[in-house]
Amino acid sequence: MLICSVTWLFKRPFMQLFVRAGNEEVVALGCGYLSLMAVFYIFPGFTNGFQGFFRGMGNMSITLLGTLTQTSLRVIFVYLLVPRIGMNGVAIACAVGWSAMLLLEIPYCVHLIQKQKHGC
Repeated sequence: MLICSVTWLFKRPFMQLFVRAGNEEVVALGCGYLSLMAVFYIFPGFTNGFQGFFRGMGNMSITLLGTLTQTSLRVIFVYLLVPRIGMNGVAIACAVGWSAMLLLEIPYCVHLIQKQKHGC
């Protein structure tokens, strides 16, 4: 949450570090992108936790499936969204991919936990 807040609050100065003075259109595009990504980066915080859990159990198949799902959806949604809404489409595509990964991994995690509780 701290990194999200800092990124969101200081998006303009961060963008100005990488863009030459006078390119306000580029700074504005970058600020819009960072505004969305600052919020959306909560998703990979969770996905990385689930990925670590599954890898620690030696269950690499669900991590591979989750990664392939989120990457594929990201590519598809970037292709669909960027021509229509610009750079913000990249951020939204990332959120879609991460959300799909969570929708795949959370039920599987719940299933494993329930299976463990019942001694199966």
